[in-house]
Amino acid sequence: MILIEIKKMRKAGIMSIYVFDSSALIAFFNDEEGADNVEKILLQNSNTPS
Repeated sequence: MILIEIKKMRKAGIMSIYVFDSSALIAFFNDEEGADNVEKILLQNSNTPS
């Protein structure tokens, strides 16, 4: 399943895949230290205009 999704992403021109650990996600949702780094990564790789 995951391999199929990765192949679809590559065909769509997506070059990077990020995997966030739980501490990064918790920091993001609780607006803790490091949340801004997670937000930057999410926004720069978003398919929707900001």
